[in-house]
Amino acid sequence: MIFTVILTPYLILGDPSDEAAPDGIDPDVGLFFAVLLAYIIPVHHLIMQRSLTALKQLRPQLSSHSELVSAYAHRIVNKPLWWQVSTLAAGLAAGMLHNLLILGSEGLTASPTLPGSLLNLIITAVIWVVMMGTITSLIENAVLFKRLTARVEFDVLNTRSLTPFGSIAVSSTLALIGAQAAFPLLIVGSDSSWVSFAPGLVATGAPMVVLFLLPVIPMHQRIMTAKQAALEKVTQDLAPLTASANSDYAALQPLLTYRREVMDAPEWPFDTSVIGRLAVYLIIPPLTWIGAALIEILVDTAI
Repeated sequence: MIFTVILTPYLILGDPSDEAAPDGIDPDVGLFFAVLLAYIIPVHHLIMQRSLTALKQLRPQLSSHSELVSAYAHRIVNKPLWWQVSTLAAGLAAGMLHNLLILGSEGLTASPTLPGSLLNLIITAVIWVVMMGTITSLIENAVLFKRLTARVEFDVLNTRSLTPFGSIAVSSTLALIGAQAAFPLLIVGSDSSWVSFAPGLVATGAPMVVLFLLPVIPMHQRIMTAKQAALEKVTQDLAPLTASANSDYAALQPLLTYRREVMDAPEWPFDTSVIGRLAVYLIIPPLTWIGAALIEILVDTAI
């Protein structure tokens, strides 16, 4: 529905026989707007639902902080009025600045009299409002899970129970990777300059790193600290058994086994399959950009 609502005005106002309409209508730009909005809105909803599922999975390990978990679950899906107003204002300001960079002061002044330019101006502002709200929400979500890393209880031999932290980090990162994969639509078949897409790439690229590291690094540090404490405790238990002339091998065996298991325990809150999927998805944006550039070169050569 979102895709159809955004693309339809471009198809109505645009002339497919022209490379670009005089008043700024470009169906390829409209296609980019439609794809990005139709993608990011439901994907954001999906990540919020996955966040609630992750909180539910972590509840047994946060039994002493049940009220905090309930408050975080409420905050994930309910934003206060000040948050909505400030995010809307930031998105409108970013959209206006981007429009100013693209059109210039004279073009921005003349855009209300041109249907195509006015449509681009409005949709660009909508894109920035939606992306600002999405990225802010994802970062706040990552901050909430980062705070939980200091309170979650876990067994050093069962770090798999901490994979919800890694899953949320990966899901949020993949959401922005998918958004970046739509940007080549601004290159193929359109005359958009780098000013059209560079701010969007920066706005999605920088938060992508933050979203991945924010819940993961603190959890990794806690796992490493727990492993170090467990190894030190085992070393203390082994000391009297290995210091005597006649070692008690029956008592040594379980301690040595435990030490080996602790050393082999995962140090990151990830599932192996999730990391493999992330590695594959990370190459999607570069491949789409390379493919778009090759297509543009082939089209220019053919013409």
